[in-house]
Amino acid sequence: MSTQVYQNLAHVLGLTALLAASAFFSGSETALFNLSRRQIKQLGASPHRVHALVARLLRHPGHLLNCLLLGNITVNVLYYASSSVLVLHTGQAWGWPAGTAVAGGTFLALVLFGEILPKSVTYSDSRSLAVLVAVPVFLAVQVLGPIALVFRVLLLEPILRMLSGGARAPETITLAEFRSLVNLSRQRGLISASENKLLGEVVELGLLKVRHVMQPRVDMAVCEVTEPAAAVRERMQRNHLTKMPVYVKKPDSIIGMVHLRQLLLRPE
Repeated sequence: MSTQVYQNLAHVLGLTALLAASAFFSGSETALFNLSRRQIKQLGASPHRVHALVARLLRHPGHLLNCLLLGNITVNVLYYASSSVLVLHTGQAWGWPAGTAVAGGTFLALVLFGEILPKSVTYSDSRSLAVLVAVPVFLAVQVLGPIALVFRVLLLEPILRMLSGGARAPETITLAEFRSLVNLSRQRGLISASENKLLGEVVELGLLKVRHVMQPRVDMAVCEVTEPAAAVRERMQRNHLTKMPVYVKKPDSIIGMVHLRQLLLRPE
C-alpha cells in the first residue's frame, strides 16, 4: 500500500509541474500577443536587453505562436496521460467513484489553473509579464523552434493551402472597423483627442468625391466684366458668396475674381 501511495504522490507532483508548464505557455501567449505596436516599439528601443528581447521575439509572431502552441499542446497531452494513470490507480485502490472524482478534479485544475487564470492575469498587465517571461520563452523557442518548423513545412502549410485553395489575398478592414480601432486607441490612451479628431477627418476626406466639393460649371454664379456693380453685389448676396468669377464675353473666358468686400467699399 505504501508503494502505491508513493506512486500516486509522484503522479501528483508530476501533474503539478505539468500544470505549471501549461500555465506558463498559456500566460506567455496572452502576455506577448496582447502588446500593442506602440508598446513593442518602446520595448525594442529600450536599453535593457530583456525588454529588447520581447520585441525581438515578436518580429516573427507566426513562429513564436507555433512554438508556444506546440509547447502548450505537448504539456497538456502529457498532463492528460499522467492524470489517466493516476485515475486508474485511484480507481483500483479506492474504487471507481474516487477515480471519477480524481478525473474531474484534474480536468478542472487544467482548465482553471492552466488556461483561464494565467490568461486573465497576464491580460491585465501584459507589458510587465511579457518582460518577465521573455527569457524562458526565448529558451523554449530555441528548443521547440526546429520541431515547430518541421510541423509548419510538412503539415501546417500544405493543409492551409489545401483548405484555402492557394494563396490567400490580404485581408482588408472596413471603414467601420477602422473607426472602431481609432476610437479604441483613443480610449486606451494610445492617441490624443486631437489625433483622434484628425484621423476621423482624414477618414471623412477619403470618402469625399469631386462632385461633393466642386460645382458644375453651368451652375456657377459668374458675372461679366461690364455688369453694373449693384447687380453683381445683389447676385453675390443672393448666393451667399464672398467672391465671384469675372468673365469677358463668355463664361469660359474667366479673367479673375471680384470680392464682395471690394463692391461694398467701392460700390461704383
